[in-house]
Amino acid sequence: MIFPTLEFAVFFLFLFLLYWQIDHSSRWRNWLLILASFVFYAAWDYRFVPLLFLSCLANWVVGYFLGKTEVKAYKITLLVLGLFFNLEVLFSFKYMGFFLSTLNNLGGFLGISFKLPVVNLILPVGISFFTFQGMSYVIDIYRGEVKASRQFSDILLYISFFPQLVAGPIVRAGLFLPQIQQKKRVNEIAATHALVRIFGGLIKKTFIAHYLSVLLVDPVFASPLSFTSLDALLALYGYALQIYCDFSAYSDMALGLAALLGFEFPENFNRPYLAQSLREFWRRWHISLSTWLRDYLYIPLGGSRKGKTRAKINLLITMFLGGIWHGPNLKYLIWGFLHGAALVFERWLGERKKHEPPPNRMPVKNMIFSILKGLAIFHFVCLLWIFFRAEELSIVGEYLRALAAGTFFQTQVPLLLFIIMAMTFLAHFVPAPWCHKAEGFVSRMPILVQGILAVIMMLLLGVVLPEGVAPFIYYQF
Repeated sequence: MIFPTLEFAVFFLFLFLLYWQIDHSSRWRNWLLILASFVFYAAWDYRFVPLLFLSCLANWVVGYFLGKTEVKAYKITLLVLGLFFNLEVLFSFKYMGFFLSTLNNLGGFLGISFKLPVVNLILPVGISFFTFQGMSYVIDIYRGEVKASRQFSDILLYISFFPQLVAGPIVRAGLFLPQIQQKKRVNEIAATHALVRIFGGLIKKTFIAHYLSVLLVDPVFASPLSFTSLDALLALYGYALQIYCDFSAYSDMALGLAALLGFEFPENFNRPYLAQSLREFWRRWHISLSTWLRDYLYIPLGGSRKGKTRAKINLLITMFLGGIWHGPNLKYLIWGFLHGAALVFERWLGERKKHEPPPNRMPVKNMIFSILKGLAIFHFVCLLWIFFRAEELSIVGEYLRALAAGTFFQTQVPLLLFIIMAMTFLAHFVPAPWCHKAEGFVSRMPILVQGILAVIMMLLLGVVLPEGVAPFIYYQF
């Protein structure tokens, strides 16, 4: 069951109506959401429902006892147990097969005939997200940043809450748990804002991301050398837009659905392709993961507190592990390492510039320099998307050869895709206040008019949308 389907629409409508019929002071509302979340997850594969429940139970038990003791040794022991459980779950389902295969390949290279049995388990949907939420809950209790919850139902809802369960954003317990206790009333929800986010996500996913994928990205990445250099370049731009629209669409819809149920989630994207440095890009892209890696990996490693060299090493380790988080594949390791290496280089350049006088440029030169910096960062990010998208590393080589062939004067890309890509790029430059004003204008309309507009939007989407919707890209992580 995925968001942009009739099946999910019926599921959510029934839940929405029933949820707001229950008295706002009753904990039955939370139990209804828990039940709905497990039904939602079971619709993917009921066999992994016990795993999700066990994850909730283990993190609640560890957190409960962490909150009970002040003895440092006990707290460290409980923290290690909590981290070990979450990492063991993640490793067993996501990385075990890759790890054993790598050992066998290494043994063959060294001339060792013995081979370890490799079992490739089915990857549970959303496992990377709900294990990270479990770890952050345990760590935050250990640090004293969050109080341990006495109610098991609170942690059940926190980890399993269906809007962000399978592809984020990664929500911190300190933000989510207090909202469980709040008394919510239907007339207080930001309904217009929620519907705008949901419809925006629908358009991004089912229209922009879908057509870019089917008509451009998939064919070119399947056989790069069968296309011209211009086709390869356009497909690269297309994938940059596809993955952004696909992933930010899920986040938009998650935020909107949560808002309709009275919950507030943090933003996960902030027009990332406008970034003028890689550091800024990672502050705008998948914000919940970037901040998670910063707070629970980079800073505990020492951050920038232990000297410039150590800071660069910590940054490289963090981005390398961020690449591994995306999957047990060499291409993700390379992608994460190259991003880390580029961030280290960027930091080194920044350190050098601190000792140099600032350039005395005219305003026009500053604007041109900013544009060139933005274009350089965008194209570097796009270039590394090749590693992310290619099915095999051999495709990366073919793609680079296709780009270098120099055939930039003919293309097979239809005009419709040029229009879609141009409009999507331009949307990146729309000032945020304009969006807020447009949303405010809609919110001041009578409810009946808003309902009519929503119906018209649904009819228009029904005309242009394709049959069948592919799962979101980040479901596989």
